[in-house]
Amino acid sequence: MESKKEACGVCGIYLNDPQGQVSFHIYWCLLALQHRGHESAGMTVFDNGLKTYKDIGFVKDIFDSNTSSFVKEKLRRHEPHGKILIEDIQGHIGIGHVRYATQGPDVYENVQPLEIKSNGFKLAVGFNGTISNYSHLRGQCSSLYHLKTTCDTEIIGEFLSEGLKRNNFEKISELDGAYSVVALTDDQKIISFRDPLGLRPLSYGFDEDMFVVASESCILNKLMDKTYVYDVQPGEMIIYDGNRLSKQQLPCEHKAHKHCMFEWVYFARPDSKIEGVIVLQARKNLGKMLAKSYEMDADIVTPLPDGGRFAAKGFSEESGIPYEEVIVRDRFFPQRSFIKKGQKNREHIAKEKISFVDDLIAGKKIILVDDSIVRGTTTQNIVKRLREKGAREVHLRISCPPIIAPCFFGIDFPTFRELFVNKLGITPDNYDLETINERAREHTGADSLYYNSIENLKRALGLNDICTSCLDGVYPYDYLPYQSLEPFLRI
Repeated sequence: MESKKEACGVCGIYLNDPQGQVSFHIYWCLLALQHRGHESAGMTVFDNGLKTYKDIGFVKDIFDSNTSSFVKEKLRRHEPHGKILIEDIQGHIGIGHVRYATQGPDVYENVQPLEIKSNGFKLAVGFNGTISNYSHLRGQCSSLYHLKTTCDTEIIGEFLSEGLKRNNFEKISELDGAYSVVALTDDQKIISFRDPLGLRPLSYGFDEDMFVVASESCILNKLMDKTYVYDVQPGEMIIYDGNRLSKQQLPCEHKAHKHCMFEWVYFARPDSKIEGVIVLQARKNLGKMLAKSYEMDADIVTPLPDGGRFAAKGFSEESGIPYEEVIVRDRFFPQRSFIKKGQKNREHIAKEKISFVDDLIAGKKIILVDDSIVRGTTTQNIVKRLREKGAREVHLRISCPPIIAPCFFGIDFPTFRELFVNKLGITPDNYDLETINERAREHTGADSLYYNSIENLKRALGLNDICTSCLDGVYPYDYLPYQSLEPFLRI
């Protein structure tokens, strides 16, 4: 229920038919990826050169797929419309982007894709992630490049154009952090690459009609009938020019892969597959782990929608306790509480977007399953409201282990002070799961509260090579130990 916000979603599509119109496909991709960020959206197509269409806002507020004569007539008469008509965007090659700002404010100049003209190349770039050493690199690059924005995407574009000029992408090895990048060049190539840790997902595939690369595999399965879907490997670059797909390893320091566990826990769509693991099944496994670890009797298992749904189903299957949805999320209330900036805005959204099925709550002993607690925006309020509706007991189960440290790789909790567990007096230095469970129970007012352990998380995913920095305070880059960042992380 409590929303977490990630950096962005990206896609790139190359239609094999030169007369095809890629804009409708990209528009659909942006809608399907909007759960990864909805501050702004844009697309760049090749139509006798690169042409970019973008703005701040939701995808449907920026683009209009309506081709009715009524809309066209309004545009012809110059009546207010304010949207970009998809039908007017020509070209059979393009990339798209939905954004949540983690570097640079959400102003128009930072909306992606960004067009970069440098080193004799013109390209458009969009990426998902965060360059954690951006400030350092910007200081170095300000005298070398004419930087026009305050977002890390521009640095990536400059490094990529320099690599294309030299046919050597060594500059990209200077980037630290998470990055899954999709770029379109003015010589009609789609270039995609991923950081050496593989923190953010990136999939690609093709059939007889098109080549597609996107943040999540479900996009490819929807667009193509006979789909061959692959993961862009950590530290790998792929280039598609309409005739062939070429691959190369980036000259980055080899590191153990550290795929972001939050993709399976929360961010990715349940119909996606990441690193061979189906997201829906991973979430059910997390619920089963909770049921095995903390056995108890209850009348019903219910999720905090939508994040806790599949974990709750897994809990129900393992425990035999009936599954019942007694909390209803308004599907036409689009904002996720974490995605809205400002704590008061988050609290207001969290309250207004849900309702309860009172008759299924009264007199019941309820196990309430959520995917995670980051800031604790809604959890205490939900427990209180369930009791007001007549619940006899409320027992919280959290599928993700406690979030105890900030993330510097594209998830929007970059400080200790905003973390729920930190408010309970827990840091990486005094971590104890039993203590966290009891203090969190007291704070939320639940009759019991239990988190999954990190070991259970790894068993549920079937992976050991995952990033657990926010769970244990151990970061994959040497310059990021949380102790050295403490002075400003607590501000």
